[in-house]
Amino acid sequence: MIATVDYFDKQTLGMLYNQPVPGFAGAIGGAANIGDVRNTGWEFMLQYRQQLENMAFSVGVNGTHVRNTVVSLGNGE
Repeated sequence: MIATVDYFDKQTLGMLYNQPVPGFAGAIGGAANIGDVRNTGWEFMLQYRQQLENMAFSVGVNGTHVRNTVVSLGNGE
């Protein structure tokens, strides 16, 4: 039997984000590196292997739980 569990916590600074522009400005908003995002979660894997005389098989299951949080959009939001 094989089992693994992994936990991750990653913060990305300067994510590309389309800046909104008011409609009366007559311009199209541009993209800027202003967003900060934090990704946390875990992954697991469980696998069973069996070797018989003339046959081998394995059965496995895996799963993931992820939470993505926007920390900042660069303009106080």
